[in-house]
Amino acid sequence: MRSRPVTAGAHRRPDRPRGRCGADVPASPDRYPAQFHRPGPARPGPARARAIGLYAVALSTGAVAGQLLGGVLISADLGGTGWRPIFLINVPVGVALLVAGWRHLPADVARTSRRLDLRGVAALSAAVMLLVLPLVLGQELGWPLWSWICLVASVPAAALFITTQRRRLAAGGAPLVNLGILAQRPVGWGLLTMLTTTGTYYALLFVLAQYLQVGLGRSALVSGLTLVPWVAAFGLAGQVVRRLPPRWAPVAAPAGCVLLTLAYLAISAALFSGNTDEVLLVVLLGVGGFGLGIQFSALIAHLTNSVPD
Repeated sequence: MRSRPVTAGAHRRPDRPRGRCGADVPASPDRYPAQFHRPGPARPGPARARAIGLYAVALSTGAVAGQLLGGVLISADLGGTGWRPIFLINVPVGVALLVAGWRHLPADVARTSRRLDLRGVAALSAAVMLLVLPLVLGQELGWPLWSWICLVASVPAAALFITTQRRRLAAGGAPLVNLGILAQRPVGWGLLTMLTTTGTYYALLFVLAQYLQVGLGRSALVSGLTLVPWVAAFGLAGQVVRRLPPRWAPVAAPAGCVLLTLAYLAISAALFSGNTDEVLLVVLLGVGGFGLGIQFSALIAHLTNSVPD
């Protein structure tokens, strides 16, 4: 199977302020180890560190471009469409990256013949849809009966997915998700940490958009530009991590979490005190982005080193 570039975009609901724009870090932490650790000969340490550093830069570059282009599109209000054109950003970029990846990225050399786990794909898709759809639309529609039925049905759908994965692995096939890897303590705790910090980042995007646009009356473009220091510092942190001495590797991720927490506390204190100094906010966002970037890059390195061939 060929490696695929990952792109992600932010979204807005029509009943919310016309704003959060741009691309975010991926929101599927269970996929991080697979992106850099694949069956076959082990990759040299420096090469893997360089790949992870460049991955952080790619995420940061995409996020900066997304903030700028998304803000411009929302502010332009093309044909009265408001925020909707921001979803079109990913289409040409995704097509271009797909073509480039197909032409230039080397194909994986599988040790055994593998077929796509279609049953796993169907079961996982059903479980996610049954869970996400009512959570997204339920409150807006007054929590109709079908929304509760979907939420309840998501539980057996998830159980079915787990069962299909275990059976496929026991039969010697390649499951969509190797659940045995998640049972390893370094991987499990690492993914939980990644999920937590990524979740706080998305929460920040939502709250900050509300604060800037509803509270301060800023435009969508200004709201997007305010987050540029965060995503730029995130990319810089990836390059810092790849140059750290090996003896510092065990403390890099915890240090990033501490720095991120301090930035969150400082941002909260500034906002709750009524401080509207946007220069201070931009500086604190840069500190937070740097902390998240340190944690993100160091934790990916830890996860890929923990996953067996």
